Amino acid sequence: MLHTMAMFVQMTPLLQPSDFDNAPDDDARAFLFLEELARNRMYLASEEDINGNPIFPLRNEYMTRVSSLAESYGITGIDFNNNCLNFDIEFNRFILCVDYKNTQLSAALSKESRKSVIALTGPQRDKIRHHIAQIRDAIEKTNLVVKRKKSIIQRLDELEKELEEPSSSLKRILIVSAMILSIGADSSEVADPLGDAAIAIIRIAGEARLEADEQQLPRISPPLRQIEGPKNLGRPSDVSAQGTDGPF
Repeated sequence: MLHTMAMFVQMTPLLQPSDFDNAPDDDARAFLFLEELARNRMYLASEEDINGNPIFPLRNEYMTRVSSLAESYGITGIDFNNNCLNFDIEFNRFILCVDYKNTQLSAALSKESRKSVIALTGPQRDKIRHHIAQIRDAIEKTNLVVKRKKSIIQRLDELEKELEEPSSSLKRILIVSAMILSIGADSSEVADPLGDAAIAIIRIAGEARLEADEQQLPRISPPLRQIEGPKNLGRPSDVSAQGTDGPF
């Protein structure tokens, strides 16, 4: 009866259209982002049942939306039985399934993220900052519209801020460098300085990535050196054959 009455309560949807616009492009990251939003909004809602849990419509909507998200993003192992005999048990089982899958996705993404960052040395950071300054000067000399210039400068600011972190995003460095190369291709008057600076940044990032990969390679021990025995080692002569005089 409580569930039936609660069905008529007017509630704000757990997910809004703008949430999907703000979600990451990657399917796994998008699922984690939207699932977290839906769950937080479900628990933060003021409507609760007599046991202190979110009311039936909230939990039912959460399971419906999250299972739909999982299907849309190709994530298996998340579904729910909407004809279950005990809704509370089914909800708890569903939450455990989602937590299990979230842990798997987060672990995989963390492993992927470690491969997409580089630890630049101090000299490497200084060189990139030098090339960024060259790019700024060249951009100011182009005939680009003010709005586009501001957009490029903002990307350069973000890249410089990235250099202050212990690890830098290889993806961001490459994206900004590729963008600079494309601008240079469209602006012949600054093509050389922009191109040279962008290529130099890519080269530095590539060297840092290569150094990191080499450090992760397993060390191969050199083969053991064969120790040769003494050469021409004959059998010791019998004492009696040496021609020495014995005590008798």
